Parts: sequence; structure tokens; C-alpha cells
Amino acid sequence: MDWVPVILPMHFQVSNVKVKHIVLIPDKKRKGEALEPEVEPKFIVFEAQLKQLMKFCPECGSPVIDRKKSVSGSHLTFHLQCHAGHDVAWVSQPTVNYVRMGNLLLAAATLFNGLTFSRMEELAKSINLAFPTSRACTKLQRKWLHPVIDQEWKQEVESVVEETRQQHQALCLAGDGRSDSPGFNAHYGSYTLMNISPDVAPKILSMELVDVAEVPNSAHMETEGLKRCIASIEAENISIGTITTDQHMTVQKIMRTEYPKIDHQLDLWHVSKNLTKKMTAKAKQRGMEELGDWIRCISNHLWMLNSGCPTMHSSEDK
Repeated sequence: MDWVPVILPMHFQVSNVKVKHIVLIPDKKRKGEALEPEVEPKFIVFEAQLKQLMKFCPECGSPVIDRKKSVSGSHLTFHLQCHAGHDVAWVSQPTVNYVRMGNLLLAAATLFNGLTFSRMEELAKSINLAFPTSRACTKLQRKWLHPVIDQEWKQEVESVVEETRQQHQALCLAGDGRSDSPGFNAHYGSYTLMNISPDVAPKILSMELVDVAEVPNSAHMETEGLKRCIASIEAENISIGTITTDQHMTVQKIMRTEYPKIDHQLDLWHVSKNLTKKMTAKAKQRGMEELGDWIRCISNHLWMLNSGCPTMHSSEDK
């Protein structure tokens, strides 16, 4: 039977974006054949139970005189030869264009659920469950899954950008950066800008990845990511009114010097956190112990003032 590639929905999600991946299915339906491997029920079957089924030929029911086993990740194949001369290959999962569906689904489940291969491998080893190697999973993800995620992300961004253009108003954005490791040894850093304008569902409008080799050091990755995000949004002829960030000093300087027309606000959660941290350190000094009793009240008062404060649009209001 010939096989053709078809895109079917995959029941995993990345953030709020439903991800699709390429699943290969036969071009002709056969009675009793499952066409969607990702939704077909699956079971854990012990090898001893399978060997009992392999005592007789699946074609004619004659006793099996020779049986050979081969394993590829989670894929199991029995090569059988019976008294009647039949040579039969029994497989545990569909194989399409040399792609084992079970191995592909395990690689997809690991990637789309935000898991790591080491944790999945540890689970499999704990019950002696056949599992693809790290190299096999990486190869499947790069060839079949990453391209589809990239395509889905681009389509989502295009949809959000088109929806944003229809608002016909300056946007209110919130941004923050994150690195692949804490401290100053990070190799990759990402920056994200989300549209938080009033009466609009919050959606990510831009996200940029920065390699430490592209900047002087890892401390500059957040500011470089912010610049790229702003540039990508402005390239779509979208007006930015306000950007809210944390209290990163370099970010504040860049917003003040390079983007003076954009209203830069500080996230209240970070402000409250940093204020509480400083007051806690101050309360540990001799003679300042009473300040510790007021820290929670001061923090709550800061939040209350913000809840009743009108929106600030100019430096004079700040």
C-alpha cells in the first residue's frame, strides 16, 4: 500500500497555541485500521505475553519454527517462519517512510509537554520500558516537529499582528526577558512583548532569541532582545504607546535615551518586591527593628495607591 503525508491535529499545546505535526497515513482506508496514530489507544504489553501470541503463524495458524526479534526504540518486530513456509513480519506499531509512529509520538510528547529527555528516559528505565535514544528523539524532533512548530508560530504571529492593526490605537505592552541559566553564564536569552491593552485579550506580539555571541556579554542579551522586539513591531507599522518592564537599569536607560516617545512604566510587582527586599534588609540593622512590623503594611499601601491611580501619560504625571 502507498503512503502519503497528511497533516493531522496533535493533541498537545505550546502555551495557548495548538500545535499540529505531520503524521503519515495510508491513502486508502482499510476496515479496522486506525488512521490517526496519536488518538488510537495504546497499552503496555509484556514481552512474555507477546511470545505466547507468536507461537502460531498469523497467516495460516501453523506452528512457528523460527522466531527472531528486533527492537528500534519503542518499536518491536518479530520475524516468524512457520511449518507451511510463510515468512511473516509482525510489528508493534505503524512504520511510515521509515518513521516509527510510536517513536515519533514519544518525541512529540516530550517536546510539546515541556519535558526533558532525561526525565522521560529515567521513567522508562525504572520499569524497563523500551524507549528511543536521545539521538533518535533529537533527530525526530528536528526533522518533523521543529519545522511545524516554527510554521505554526509564524501563522499565529501573523494573525495577532493583523488583529492588532485593526485596533487603530497605540499599544500598551508588557515585556520581560529570561535566560537559559541564572547568573552571568547564560548562553541564550529571550525577550517577549505581550499586548496588554485594555479591552483586548493578552497575546504575545513579539518574541526574540539572542545568542550571547551576538552581544558583548550575557548582561546585554535582555536589552538586545527588547530592541529587536520593538523593531519587529514597528516594522509592521504598529504604534507603541506604553511599555511596562521590570526595574532593569539598562532597560530604563535605553527606553529613556533611544525611545523617548514611548512611555516607559515599571511593573508594580517588581517595584513592590524590590522595595520589600530593601526594607527587610534595613530592618535587620540595629535600631531599625520596628520597620519590620510595617513592611507588609507599606507593600499593601503601595498596591492600594496603584489601584486607584489614573493612567500616567507623561513624565510630569510620574
